[in-house]
Amino acid sequence: MDALAALYVPMELPDRVIFRREKLSYFRPGCEKILEDHYQEIAIQKHAQKLDPDWDEYERMEKLGRVWILAARHKGRLVGYVVMLITKSLHYRSLTVALEDIHYLAPEYRKGLTGYKMLAIADREMKKAGIKKCVFRTKMFKNHGKLFERLGYEPEDEVWSRILED
Repeated sequence: MDALAALYVPMELPDRVIFRREKLSYFRPGCEKILEDHYQEIAIQKHAQKLDPDWDEYERMEKLGRVWILAARHKGRLVGYVVMLITKSLHYRSLTVALEDIHYLAPEYRKGLTGYKMLAIADREMKKAGIKKCVFRTKMFKNHGKLFERLGYEPEDEVWSRILED
C-alpha cells in the first residue's frame, strides 16, 4: 500500500441544500406534499380557498416566459421554492416586474442562512434577467420582512383580503 493511499480518508460533500432553476415539468412531480404543508401553514381562509393549482395556466405562462421557478432541494427532495410571475407594469410601461407568486421553505430548513440564500438567489437572478422591480409578500402573522430588508427591499403596500360570501 502506498503511503499517500494510507493517509486518504474518503470525505462526503457537506450535507447542504442545492438551489437551482427548474422547469415546471421537473418541479411539479412530487411537489404535492410540500405544497400541502405550505397551504396548511399559511392559508387563513381554508373554507373558501382550497389548494388546487391551475397547472395548465402555469404551463401556458411558462411557455410565454412568464413563470420562473427556483427549487431548493436536499438530497433530491424538494424542501423549498420561489415561484415568480414576470409581467410588464400596466401603469409604468417600461417597467418589467417579477411578482412573487409563492415562496416557502420547510420549517426544518429555516435555521441559518438557507432562507436568506434562497431569496437572495431569486433576487440576483431576476436582476440578471433584466427585471426592473421585484415584489415579494409575507404574511402578517408569519412575517419575515426582516429577510427582505436585509436584501435591500422596503415595505410598499399592505394587502387586505376578504372572502365575499353570501
